[in-house]
Amino acid sequence: MIRKNIRGGWLGGLGDMTGGGLIAIALSVAMSTVLGGCSAGGGITGGGGGGGGTGVPELAFATDAANNSVSVFTVDRVTGVWTSNGSAATGTGPVAEVVTPSGKFLYVANSASGDISAYSISTSGALQPITGSPFATPSLPHALAIDSTGTFLYAATRTTPTSSGISVLTGFTINATTGALTPIVQAAQRSDTSTSGLTFAPTTRFLYAADLANDVMGFSAMAVSGVLAPVPGSPFAAGNLPFGIAAHPTGKFIYVANSGDDNVSGYSVDAGTGRLTQISGSPITSGRTPQAAVVEPTGKFLYVTNSLDDSASAFSINAASGVLIPVANSPFRTGIGPGVTAADPTGNFLYVVNVADNNISVFLIQNDGSLSAFVPIASGAATVSAIAFRAGHP
Repeated sequence: MIRKNIRGGWLGGLGDMTGGGLIAIALSVAMSTVLGGCSAGGGITGGGGGGGGTGVPELAFATDAANNSVSVFTVDRVTGVWTSNGSAATGTGPVAEVVTPSGKFLYVANSASGDISAYSISTSGALQPITGSPFATPSLPHALAIDSTGTFLYAATRTTPTSSGISVLTGFTINATTGALTPIVQAAQRSDTSTSGLTFAPTTRFLYAADLANDVMGFSAMAVSGVLAPVPGSPFAAGNLPFGIAAHPTGKFIYVANSGDDNVSGYSVDAGTGRLTQISGSPITSGRTPQAAVVEPTGKFLYVTNSLDDSASAFSINAASGVLIPVANSPFRTGIGPGVTAADPTGNFLYVVNVADNNISVFLIQNDGSLSAFVPIASGAATVSAIAFRAGHP
């Protein structure tokens, strides 16, 4: 396994190189450079990039809300280093993105232009706008989720660009061949106030929305039509101002970062109905003002960024019960103002956008879930609004 090879091999000697801070390995291209140069036509620019080997490269996609673009990077699966692989224009104000499970298509929510940009992804990572893109949404989209089959895409949209707008969930059918989106015709499903995050419970038909009205709303997607219906008991109580939401890869658990209560709520998912039940010990304390949450792909650990503590809290996850246990020495120091976070498909690396520091912290995930700073990105990342990945293989 790559994780063992990294941690038991040459990384074991890096402790003396850090001087107590971040390991001084720079990316080959600074974010301030690679997030610039989009073509006006929306196609890919650049298109080189490293990654090593002749297999399918692992890719990272970073949306830039200020420059209205999405940048593509090739990810070194051993070191976690990103190499620039081009960029493409989006609509105005890109704030969320998702990749289909097949890795064939990328979708970006444009919160100011009120639409979704859609791209096909080549093996090398080149992005090509899909015919018909951008696809209009009823109002301004700010969160996206795709079901585990890659059949349906859902967007949380609102009438104003701020969190005060009422959110409505809009669904689309994804054409498996072209990636084109077709609206699902149904009565609007709205949240109580404003949806701050969306996630499907993997392997299930259940969609969950973190809502700033201090709850989590659950919906069941019809297998053929994609039409949404509330699950029994929805909405489910959360803490104050739930923000980030993350699903366990088994689909058995959902976790929500309550930014107003400095804690994390955990829920078990009823496999038959989608009903949520609070997990024992929930909520559990995090750092100050938790923002984003992610479960790394192996399902062993949950990470939450704490924007006022400049840290990331780490929790181990009991595979049977979903109970969270703080990892030793958690929380771990990030840059200033951490927000967006994502784990790469190998489960080896965690990436955190530090808004005030205008950079990204890249951490090596240790076997016990603790974080070791690995690669700092020095500049130009303050306006990165989302990170998504496409898995690769040798």
